[in-house]
Amino acid sequence: MSVFNKLQTIFGETPDSATPETSDQSDVDLACAALLVEIARADYADDPRETKATFTAIRKVLKVPETDIAKLLSEANTGVEEGTSVFPHTSLINEHCSREQKYDILVAMWQVAFADGNLDKYEEHLIRRIAGLIHLDHSEFIQAKIEAKSHNSEIAHNASEPESTNNSLVKPETVNVIITDCGPINHNAAKVLQELKQASSYFEILDLLRDFPKVAFENLPHEDAEKIKAHLEATGCTVELH
Repeated sequence: MSVFNKLQTIFGETPDSATPETSDQSDVDLACAALLVEIARADYADDPRETKATFTAIRKVLKVPETDIAKLLSEANTGVEEGTSVFPHTSLINEHCSREQKYDILVAMWQVAFADGNLDKYEEHLIRRIAGLIHLDHSEFIQAKIEAKSHNSEIAHNASEPESTNNSLVKPETVNVIITDCGPINHNAAKVLQELKQASSYFEILDLLRDFPKVAFENLPHEDAEKIKAHLEATGCTVELH
């Protein structure tokens, strides 16, 4: 069942009162597919892993039958090549999709971006823009990123892991430091972050201490991340490493 199939329950439409299903269904699916293609192309690299991730997302998130995915992707690629703006797609998604469905689409976009093992700044910028256009807040933007990265890392680990009982003990080479909570105004945490992020302004530091979760540091060696985690937790913050 595609995204549209779930919509009739939300809007309480009956077959007599609803717009023809096949038309709306294909429009919503095409809008979502086009956004996924936009993310895959944002880094200007044609990577088969991102293509595969896009295919998988269309099948799992949109519930499009595998026999229809190739045609849908072809139409989405054509639209992207013709320079179609993302705004018509996000407007259609806002009109027909619930917040939960939009969050699932956001996670899928992150999964496509992470599929090649490298998050490009243009991919992240585009996902941030789309998240805003479909009215998801910053905490959902970050949570979707964490969820997608964890999912993709698990897939990559399982694909490359030899059959050994010791492999589960191997830590990732780099991790993100994520502040999940820090209570009300926490001056001690702000001081710690100012010492560690000297290039950041005071207002940027304060922004890290509200609307959690917030990614404070990205791609740090595990040992450095553990030290930062300990410093922040000593001020009363709750911190996770992903």
